[in-house]
Amino acid sequence: MKKHILLLVFLFSLWGLGSYAQNTDISPKGIFVPHLSTTQRSAISSPTNGQMIYNLDINCFEVYQNFIWQKLCGLEGTTQEKWTEKATLSNLTRSYAVSFVIGDKAYAGTGEDNSVYFKDFWEYNPKTNTWTQKADFGGTARGEAISFSVGNKGYLGTGYNTSGYLKDFWQYDPANNTWTQKADFSGPERAEAYGLSAGDKGYVGNGVNSISYFKDFWEYNSVTDTWTQKADFGGSARFGSFSFAIGNEIFVGAGLDDVINDYTSDFYGYDISSNQWTSLSEFGGGKRYAPFAFAIGSKGYVGSGQGVAISGSNVYTDFWEYDPIGDVWLQKEDLGTVGAGGVTCINFSINGKGYAGTGYYNFLNTLNDLWEFNPSATTLTTEGNSTNSANQLLKLDGNGNINISGKRRLDEIRTTPLSNDWVDYGDTFAGATFYKDDDDIVYFGGLIKGGITATNTNLFILPYVYRPTERLIFIVHNSGGYGRVDVLPTGEVQIINGGNTFLSLSNIHFRANGAAF
Repeated sequence: MKKHILLLVFLFSLWGLGSYAQNTDISPKGIFVPHLSTTQRSAISSPTNGQMIYNLDINCFEVYQNFIWQKLCGLEGTTQEKWTEKATLSNLTRSYAVSFVIGDKAYAGTGEDNSVYFKDFWEYNPKTNTWTQKADFGGTARGEAISFSVGNKGYLGTGYNTSGYLKDFWQYDPANNTWTQKADFSGPERAEAYGLSAGDKGYVGNGVNSISYFKDFWEYNSVTDTWTQKADFGGSARFGSFSFAIGNEIFVGAGLDDVINDYTSDFYGYDISSNQWTSLSEFGGGKRYAPFAFAIGSKGYVGSGQGVAISGSNVYTDFWEYDPIGDVWLQKEDLGTVGAGGVTCINFSINGKGYAGTGYYNFLNTLNDLWEFNPSATTLTTEGNSTNSANQLLKLDGNGNINISGKRRLDEIRTTPLSNDWVDYGDTFAGATFYKDDDDIVYFGGLIKGGITATNTNLFILPYVYRPTERLIFIVHNSGGYGRVDVLPTGEVQIINGGNTFLSLSNIHFRANGAAF
């Protein structure tokens, strides 16, 4: 998908610029885009995605996108987001199979086809695009199971077969190609739960059996072979949800809801360090059952699934990207083929690419296909003032992030909404901002004033990927001489003491999911 900045300039200019309306006269000199200082730009009270200005302070075009002002400066690049069909998984079509990744290989197997259950297991090598059959799963044949990997081992358990609902749990060692039975899942037996790993633990939640729908949530410690129940899922009991993990954050959404007996579109984030669920923006594709999902870098991706009937079919082929920075869903290009639009697919990501396959596309037809999604790395060329003072090359990584080698990621400079009557100081001082560099170090900046100073008052809330794992204490300059600001694992940034004539944030920096330094 070719992207030309000059074309963007033209289109955004035609769309208008909110509070600062442009002169729409078109002459041989071109279309006029409002020329504003940074202070004037920041005074736009409610910018909308697509607004553009020319910043007089930096001599650069800026466009408001994903809740931040992003610099353009004549950059041009190409991307090639696309789906590519890969080698099929054996000669057996199936739905409700499982998959996990160990190193640079994926593993998939089990599943069912019209009440026939499988226990075969396969290894996929994305470099050679080949499947190799491995030792059969150690338990009984089944479908609707959960799976995940921790370290260099894979895990598979729960599910359903002709004997009923299951709770046994097994470990796969690819080095020896062997299966070993581990401690049974500690919750009730179930099918159509979700399973995934984050950090060095595995997680299982939701699901259904003949008696109940579930909303419980469990953590598996592979070192001690023990299960620990955690805070219940933030939504109602359900099954057929999608899930993915980004760093130490877990995201779960959609599924068939027990309360309303219908498909859902609600979406939640789980913070491992605080053991808390947070309601987030609903899935952009609407109500959905059993879509596939995976994460690539700092973004989540969700597609397909079953929902409201569409022209005689109730299987979708749409595809969505989730950015936890800003809590935003963005629709991507459709999968474009019923073969890539199955329900209850296997799904995984390896080396910056996502994969989905198998499943069913109606209630009778099952699949054995596999499709690869490549978000594609993009190199930018630069013109005019688009190189920085160190003359470093600007690049887009595979997640679409603008990077300067060894420096902060430019698209992660955030102007944060403040709470409890705190506002930017104004005048010639920078407002409240934060960003994260390539080493995951979070830096605050700016001067604020005027808010409530009672102990534990929130100044603002950090998105998931900027949060520490423990409560951190910082001494800051403010109108009382020195004050204290704490940053919590929940993302809350709180004033503990100090005045409000001014408060500087510039002394605060720490490692995301780590400690202050």
